[in-house]
Amino acid sequence: MFKHLRKLKPDLVHFNAPNFWGAAMLLLMNYNAPLVITHHADVFGRPILRRIVIPLYRRLARRTKCIVVNSMTNAYNSMDLPRNAGPFVEIPWGVDQRPFDINDACRAEIAAERQQRFGDSPVIGFVGRFVRYKGLSVLIEALKTLEGVHALLIGNGPLRSQTEEHVRTANISNRVHFLGDIDEAKKIREMAMMDLLVLPSVDTTETFGLAQIEAQFMGLPVIASRLPTGVADVTIDNVTGILVRPRDPIALADAILRLIRDRALSQRLGLAGHKYALERFTLDTFKKTFSNLFEAVLSERSLDQFVAPNSRLLPNSLRSKTDS
Repeated sequence: MFKHLRKLKPDLVHFNAPNFWGAAMLLLMNYNAPLVITHHADVFGRPILRRIVIPLYRRLARRTKCIVVNSMTNAYNSMDLPRNAGPFVEIPWGVDQRPFDINDACRAEIAAERQQRFGDSPVIGFVGRFVRYKGLSVLIEALKTLEGVHALLIGNGPLRSQTEEHVRTANISNRVHFLGDIDEAKKIREMAMMDLLVLPSVDTTETFGLAQIEAQFMGLPVIASRLPTGVADVTIDNVTGILVRPRDPIALADAILRLIRDRALSQRLGLAGHKYALERFTLDTFKKTFSNLFEAVLSERSLDQFVAPNSRLLPNSLRSKTDS
């Protein structure tokens, strides 16, 4: 990496963090290019490694022209970024909405398939990796109390077998369907069979949740965990979806049941989410904003038009006491 970076002689460096090895290489390089950092998330776990490498990342962060975050909430709550970091630029992640725009004929075909597979039963869904912070165990516990509700689980990961065992133990294997890793077209088709999407994440490792935006482009209401992260910037409680307490299967089950029973509410949230996603989370908007930001940095223009309000006033109380 060091060798290739030296050969590149870049005009601008865009560094996606966390990547401690990459941070070390950039610190060792003798380059004069402006640096832009996109801070995706803090590092959780691995305390010994973290203690060693966080000072390297913070040193690099002080050299940057700006730090891009998908939500200012994540910047405010970060323990990895240094004091007085920034300025911060908020650029929410974007999704190409065009594949999610399903025509009426296709929807009718999908509805017929759903009827064949599930009858008149409600169908909820999950899209994501089978990892600790996604909270799949909370969803399974909620499903135990929701008789007749089917769940489509799209994705894979290290906790797949553990989740399958949880489903067997809960005696709901006939209602929980593991679809695994499927291509984009198949994923969209399966999502079109859902009444709602659930994002039951349990901690701040979940910083945004792109699956929420995909669901919004499908017109689906979302039930997500009330986390102090960008998750709540996508699913706005009682506007585009419902937020529930993390790690609370009873609250999650109640929210699912509420949307299943109240079709008018479900439709209102789904329509509002679709409108909100078109206004804020399209891929075209994402690309255009990043492109304009890079052009401004390269031309050494002021970044004031990009900088998030109050981003220079992040509370130091939220920073680590070992900040260096």
